[in-house]
Amino acid sequence: MRFFCLAGVVAVLAAAFCGCAVTGGNYFNDQVAGDIADTRIDLKKIYAAPGDRTPVILIHGLLGAELRDKNSNGERVWGDFSCFAPEAEKRFMAMALSPERNSAENELFAADILRKTRIELLGIKFELENYSRIIELLRAIGYIPEKTFLPPGNHYSTLFIYHYDWRKSIDENAAGLARFVDEKKEYLENQFKSCPKHRNKEVRFDLLGHSMGGLIARYYVEYGTQKIGGAQASLPVRNWYGAKNVRKLVMAGSPNAGYTDVLFELVNGMRLHRLAPEFPAGVLATFPSCYQMMPEVSKNTVRFASGGSAVDIFDIKVWQKYRWGLLADTSFNRSLLRVLFPNVAENERLTAATEYVNNLLNKASRFKLLFSRPVGVLPEPVKYYLFASAGLRTNSLLEVDDSDGSITIKASAPGDGKVTLQSAGFNHRQKDNPLICSDIYVLDGGHMGFMESTLFACNLALVLYSEL
Repeated sequence: MRFFCLAGVVAVLAAAFCGCAVTGGNYFNDQVAGDIADTRIDLKKIYAAPGDRTPVILIHGLLGAELRDKNSNGERVWGDFSCFAPEAEKRFMAMALSPERNSAENELFAADILRKTRIELLGIKFELENYSRIIELLRAIGYIPEKTFLPPGNHYSTLFIYHYDWRKSIDENAAGLARFVDEKKEYLENQFKSCPKHRNKEVRFDLLGHSMGGLIARYYVEYGTQKIGGAQASLPVRNWYGAKNVRKLVMAGSPNAGYTDVLFELVNGMRLHRLAPEFPAGVLATFPSCYQMMPEVSKNTVRFASGGSAVDIFDIKVWQKYRWGLLADTSFNRSLLRVLFPNVAENERLTAATEYVNNLLNKASRFKLLFSRPVGVLPEPVKYYLFASAGLRTNSLLEVDDSDGSITIKASAPGDGKVTLQSAGFNHRQKDNPLICSDIYVLDGGHMGFMESTLFACNLALVLYSEL
């Protein structure tokens, strides 16, 4: 009782000292964060009035599309999780990409953006929100999703969702985005013809890419449909292929300089939720996209424990020496190699796996070269915008034990829990920076969460609605 009385006296004295009225704000308010993100502001009243909108294409990140099996009546392989170990192992094994699956159509396909995740534990099923909240937020600020009813005064859809196979290479998914843009552009041109107000209007899109989606959007704008190619091929030329169709590119939490967690996961596996099964490192190590988002060697964010020199994580010799990822000698990997290389003798499968990983590393290294080139002047009217979080401690430095290759997290930096602010901005203020943004918006929250706040919605509307 004494504690509460003392607290009440202190509160009264503080109010009297500051001269604060009950109905007024406090000039000396020292809250680090406000509560607007938790309030239910009716964004529709502010932003959703009928009017012109430059159409938006939402592009999800790594793990952000549900994968279904063509051979099992469209069974959802990624997006539904069971904690029953044999069932989980079977699903993960089916997701692994062999060299053949990487170069051709495979049994799994991206069916839709991952709106919600379903988890089953001991017969109890529950759902976790993924991109459904972000889609609803875009609706709240006035965008009309494709295949939904057009409200009075609106003549065309203004929100399109590009879903893709996030396991595959960024250049391959950028080529898919190019096809998607062409398809939606044709739809809008046909809609404009039937509307006198828009008959002569040029069709351009605003791209909103979350995480890996921002990298795919960047590649599309800058390099178009060009393939990264193998070690002996010439590097693609920045031809600004996608600039003819784009007005603004908004990157949200995109790892422009890579991120350390993805290397840690390639070596140790990954668990998305404490109730979800562990994603095996060997399966992740068959995904080209993961290697392409590893951190820049030049940033020295992966160091040897003795001496502190940078580890060349794109060198196959390092992976061979420490038996990382697909090259680790585990019972799961031995079973996985039988699936990936069924026509290769058992004593030669490790050699085949090494060659496969080496090809993935070479392609990832070439991707890093492309994205480290200075952009220079963006072609009109294209503009880049960056949204990132600095609200969470985010892994920023890994140490590799010289003797056994074990990896330890040694330092953190401001970020969103996955991508550091520095990586998202790629050292934005440096001269000859490969990433030049018109504006950077630094918010609070996790890798997905910062996009679900009212502050994000208001700032995004400010970016998208300007210059209409």
